[in-house]
Order: sequence, then structure tokens, then C-alpha cells
Amino acid sequence: MTGDLPGKLHAQSLPGAVARVYLALYPKPHLASVLENNPDLTRHIWEILRKIHPETLMGEGRVYGGGLHKLEPKEPANVPAQAIAALLPAAKAASNIQTSLF
Repeated sequence: MTGDLPGKLHAQSLPGAVARVYLALYPKPHLASVLENNPDLTRHIWEILRKIHPETLMGEGRVYGGGLHKLEPKEPANVPAQAIAALLPAAKAASNIQTSLF
């Protein structure tokens, strides 16, 4: 069974500032190029991200007093995302593709 992420997961298709309370993932150039050529993949990736167990995501960060969970910018790269990599043609041959996605 998968749980919902704490809070909401929003997909923003327009560039702009993101409030500090959100985890913002920006595709790196290779993934951005793939998404530009195949916009339907954005929705598939978003659905995969929504299925990540909250404990999995929060387990990569730290907890401050009062229960505030914090993820540093590179910590989400430790969350398993093989399902996203499997959607990308070049990813099947690369062993470190996950760190090059966002």
C-alpha cells in the first residue's frame, strides 16, 4: 500500500519561485530535453513520485525539534526512483542515472 506524501505534491508547468515549504524538483538538462520531446512523461513521473511512501522520503532527511522534517537539496536523490529511470530510453544502460534526473 502506498501513502500520500505529507502535504501536497504539486506539478508546476510554468517557471517561477517556489515557497520554502515545498520540495521543488527541477529536471536537469537531459531529463528536461526528454520531457520537452515527450510531455506525457511529466504526468507519469509525477504519478510515480506521488507513490513514494512518506517514511521513505522523510527517512532521507532529518527531524528537528517539534517534528519539523527537513530534506537538504541532494537528499531526495537517495530515494529509490528506478521506476522513473525505466521510463527513459538512455537510463536502461546507465547505473547512476537517478542522480542525473533532478
